[in-house]
Amino acid sequence: MTPILSLPELTTRATLPTAPAQAAPGFEAALGRTRADTVTLVKPQRTQLSGSEAAEAIGSAWTSVMGEPPSQSTVAVLTAQWAHETDRGRAMLNYNFGGIKGTGPSGLSASYGTKEGSGATEVHVTDAFRAYRTPEEGAKDYVSLLARRFPKAVDAAKAGDPAGFVRALKERGYFTGDETAYRNNVSLLSAQALEQGFDAVSTPGSPTPASFSYEPQPVASMDFRGAQGVPFDPSMARDISVDPAMFYDEIARASLRIAADPSNESRDAQSIL
Repeated sequence: MTPILSLPELTTRATLPTAPAQAAPGFEAALGRTRADTVTLVKPQRTQLSGSEAAEAIGSAWTSVMGEPPSQSTVAVLTAQWAHETDRGRAMLNYNFGGIKGTGPSGLSASYGTKEGSGATEVHVTDAFRAYRTPEEGAKDYVSLLARRFPKAVDAAKAGDPAGFVRALKERGYFTGDETAYRNNVSLLSAQALEQGFDAVSTPGSPTPASFSYEPQPVASMDFRGAQGVPFDPSMARDISVDPAMFYDEIARASLRIAADPSNESRDAQSIL
């Protein structure tokens, strides 16, 4: 056996600084995606507003997002679209101003029936729509979406041009229904709001909204499909003597009236993610 002649001086060994632990590459990004993909699914709940209440929320949201107050004609265009999308406020669900699909900024989403396309190409599907706790939250997300993804529509709204507004929305895939019917209705509602006041474009006697109550249930990440553009087919007008666009508009209005019950799966909410 070899004798041990000496031992190392452990007390004099230099102490090296300990480097902080580093996360693996891509960890933070993956963690962020996981957090963002967490959805709280809430029940569809009717949140009816009057036209003046909707216009006030839209005007405040515009000022917050754009940094300047909107003109009366701008608010009229946006309130007209709100009235079209919600059947004059009767079928507004979870403070969603524009039938916007996906998940709201606070992580809330509600699933219910809608239709895509028009005429012979129309299909009924169940999809996820953004949900909000207050009208202010819903209006701000609506205006923010327009500012981010529909700049030409924003320009048309600034000019008080409802026809140009709808055309710009259709070009970017906001809705899948017939453009003529959508444009005619928004133009009519916008003019009505300017001439008769904002309450004229909503259901008479709309109640003041109560606080939004819900029973949240966290669910896993979901991948809902976005709306696909379905153009209007002019050939459908060959054998009828009425304006097909107005015919489809009347069908849409009837569907929305039936859909005042949030549990009805025929509700018309043709919009994008």
